[in-house]
Amino acid sequence: MIIEDNFDNTTLTLMSSISPLELRVLLKLLDSGSFTAAAVALDLDKSQVSRVVARVERRLGVRLFERSTRALRATALGAEVCARARQVLAGLEGIETLAAEHGKAPAGTLRLACGVEFGSLAVSGWIATCLARQPAMAVDADFSNRVVDIIEEGFDIAIRLGDALPSDLPVVRLGALGYGLFASPVTLAGAPLPDHPSLLSARAVLRYAVGSHGGAWRMTRDGETLTMRAHGRVTVNNVFALADAARAGLGIARLPRLLARDYLARGELMEVFADWTLATVAVHAVLPGNRHVPPKTHAFLDVARAAMGGSADLGCAERFRANC
Repeated sequence: MIIEDNFDNTTLTLMSSISPLELRVLLKLLDSGSFTAAAVALDLDKSQVSRVVARVERRLGVRLFERSTRALRATALGAEVCARARQVLAGLEGIETLAAEHGKAPAGTLRLACGVEFGSLAVSGWIATCLARQPAMAVDADFSNRVVDIIEEGFDIAIRLGDALPSDLPVVRLGALGYGLFASPVTLAGAPLPDHPSLLSARAVLRYAVGSHGGAWRMTRDGETLTMRAHGRVTVNNVFALADAARAGLGIARLPRLLARDYLARGELMEVFADWTLATVAVHAVLPGNRHVPPKTHAFLDVARAAMGGSADLGCAERFRANC
């Protein structure tokens, strides 16, 4: 409902003079449907509630509630006034919470959801770093490949790979996961590489089967773009098993650089077609829809963005709509 359309400037100006207590009385009356119930809930006399409503209606020059001996209901305009009042009070409560938490060290349990592979590859390290910096924090992490309902299940953060993101929740871009093509020295000793990756035989390619970082290999070099569908002897749905197959000499694999770097350092894998740039996969944090971001969430996002090479300043985060 877009309530601004039914308010003229005079009504909006008058509403700015209504106190938070008066707004709470209007909302409690709307929610309870009774002067008596609203008075009990607010610890006021019934006559006080009645006087507050009459005073607000007089100030605005409109009727907000229809009364009868049997029922009380909001007028159409009264319902819209109460909707705006709810937004105003939520904003005030957010300001109070923000002020109360200003300067406080991050504390409490952070509930986090992430896919199994990226959780093992990166997020577990972020958790260790964050907890080492913030001794008053704890983390409850759910590593699974299901898409969680972040609000319904009470999560503070859900880490998502790729661009399939909710449009109705705040999203922070943490960075991008880089990829390369890798093979073992055994594979490279068995047969020379072709001059161009499009000439790779199906037997030389290892295929990752699922997810936003699977499927086609998208590569660029000097203005040339190549999209390859991997159809090799080995197809797996786990990136760690894919790396093991490459290390065993079964073929060339497209792997996250984050995973391949230790194998490169030990000489177990070598990068091939290094003059080609592979498409990256975006990494995001999805937050619940509430406007205020608590210190514990800030602390974890700072660690995650730093690890992914991003700025720790949440204010510049792409599509980040929460109130920092």
